[in-house]
Amino acid sequence: RAHASWDMLHGLKGLKGPAMVAFARKKFYPSLIISEEKIQVIRLDETGKRINRLAEERLDPQIIESGEVKDPQQLAKSLRTLFAAAKITENLVVVGIPENKCYTKVLELPKLKYNELEEAVTWEADTYLPVESEKVYMDWKIVREDQKNTVSILLIAVPKEIIEGYSTALKMAGLTPVAYETTALSLVRLIENSQERTLMVEILERHAVLMLSKGKAIESSSIVAFSEGSQQENFKNLIQTIVKMLTYYEEKKNQEKIQR
Repeated sequence: RAHASWDMLHGLKGLKGPAMVAFARKKFYPSLIISEEKIQVIRLDETGKRINRLAEERLDPQIIESGEVKDPQQLAKSLRTLFAAAKITENLVVVGIPENKCYTKVLELPKLKYNELEEAVTWEADTYLPVESEKVYMDWKIVREDQKNTVSILLIAVPKEIIEGYSTALKMAGLTPVAYETTALSLVRLIENSQERTLMVEILERHAVLMLSKGKAIESSSIVAFSEGSQQENFKNLIQTIVKMLTYYEEKKNQEKIQR
């Protein structure tokens, strides 16, 4: 999931000042994944095909709660420890955002000029987002164009308190985010050259991420939360959710079947 280029969402709109910087064109950056349980950093070599730095640091439960940073000073301390352990000296990083703290929507819009698309996306965001657009940072990109003069837009929004908590802790640790990226965007890069419709499942400690994609286009993503009950029940619920997801897209929306 290491960030390999600047061709995806290049920073959530609204981030200014210390959160976003001008930087030289460099293909690879250290990638930082932050969750409630731990932080991880990975750095690739110059070829981008091998890992030459990797480290993980567990977090105390009170540092991040429900995705929001409650103790930025302690998180900054853990970040400094993490980077020292990995022997990484760069201060520009790409930060992975937990999928369960993001709002993702694919919009179908008419083909317009870029500035007109920007306005249309902002207008549509107020319709589809469960919160007011003023309370989120959001970004978008065109993921598909067809011959019917329409475009598919992938819209991603993250609550401001989530991003601002990360940015505060990163600044305290002497780090600067050049981009924030969701789990789905990171995962789809692994298979973006394939034109097969694919269902990808990422299983984490407290939830699983389901993502339906074709090429670079993310058609849908969903979160399945795990309870503190038996692992068997959690996986039963996961399988049931996958079946419902496939049934909806293959039968009710008459889309081609999942191939992979």
